[in-house]
Amino acid sequence: MNKSELDERRLDKPEGPQPSVSPQPIKTSGKIQAIVSREHSGPLPAPEDMARYEAILSGAAERIFKKFEEQASHRMEVEKTALNADVHAQQAQLKIVYNREKSVAKSDLLGQTLGALIALGAIAGAIYLGSVGQITAAVALCGIPLASIIQAMRTRNER
Repeated sequence: MNKSELDERRLDKPEGPQPSVSPQPIKTSGKIQAIVSREHSGPLPAPEDMARYEAILSGAAERIFKKFEEQASHRMEVEKTALNADVHAQQAQLKIVYNREKSVAKSDLLGQTLGALIALGAIAGAIYLGSVGQITAAVALCGIPLASIIQAMRTRNER
């Protein structure tokens, strides 16, 4: 194996951890060149880049970390505020629904109570009319509330 083959093999399989290195050897006039590309993903620069920043400006890495920590803290605070607002909005919505259901139940109870009182009044009137000999009026007076009760039961069952 000659030196150029050994160099190509080393370029194809670099030793040690390398972030997405894809060397592509190119032969030009007896020399070997390699194009190396690397990829990094994340909120902070790659460690190699961080070291370069630090070499250029002392304390740069610490400033980058501090800025990252401030941004992360801010983001968490914003998310917490948004979450709390959502919880409060849901609680307010539940309170509205509860109060609406409560008022509907009160309204239904009031309607049923008044309907029962009217029906009892009509039945009492029909008994009185029957006792004084007004049979036709007594039947009519009893039939009207009875028809209303039947209609209410039908409507209730259809819901």
